[in-house]
Amino acid sequence: MGRFAFWEGFFVPLLSVLLPIPALAWTPLAVIWFGNGDQTVILVTAFASFLPIAMAVWTAGVKTVNPVWIRAAQSMNADKMTIFHTVVLPGSLPMILSGMRIGLARAWRAGVGAESLAGIRWGLSAGIFDAQEYLDTAFMMVAIAVLGIFGYLLEKVLFQPIETRTIIKWGMMEEMGGQDKKV
Repeated sequence: MGRFAFWEGFFVPLLSVLLPIPALAWTPLAVIWFGNGDQTVILVTAFASFLPIAMAVWTAGVKTVNPVWIRAAQSMNADKMTIFHTVVLPGSLPMILSGMRIGLARAWRAGVGAESLAGIRWGLSAGIFDAQEYLDTAFMMVAIAVLGIFGYLLEKVLFQPIETRTIIKWGMMEEMGGQDKKV
C-alpha cells in the first residue's frame, strides 16, 4: 500500500472509514454471525489490532523510508523485492514495531471487552464481570493489575529484545538513556 499508488487509493478510504469505529462495536454483529465463543473474540481482537498496525506501517513506515536509500539500491540494479527486503522493510521497522505496540494494546482492550460480550465464561474479563455482581473490588483490582502486568511483560519480553537486536543495533534509534552514556 505504501509502495503502489493503486493499492493506496483502494485501501486508504477503507482504513479511514474503519479506523474510527471501536472494535467492540463489531462484537454484536460478530456474535450474530459467528455465535458466542472464541471465534467472535478472535475476530474482534484481530480487527482491533490490524487497523492501527496497517496505518502505522503505511503512513509512518513505508512512506517515510529515506528515498536516498531506495535510489541507492536502484542505482545498484536491485530488483523490487530486494529493495523491499533490504531497504524498505528495515527502514520502516521502527514504525512497524510502534504500530504493533499500539495494535497489541488495542487488541488487548478489545479482547477483554469482547470476551464479556460474547458470553465467554472463563478468563480475566469474565472474572472481573462476575466480581462486579458480588462487589468484589479486591478481585477486580487484582485482575486489572494482572492485565497491566501482562502488557508490561509483553513489552519487556517481546518488543524490547526485537528493538535491541535490530533498530538500536543498526543505529536507527538510541537505546533509552543512550544519549547520557559517555563514550
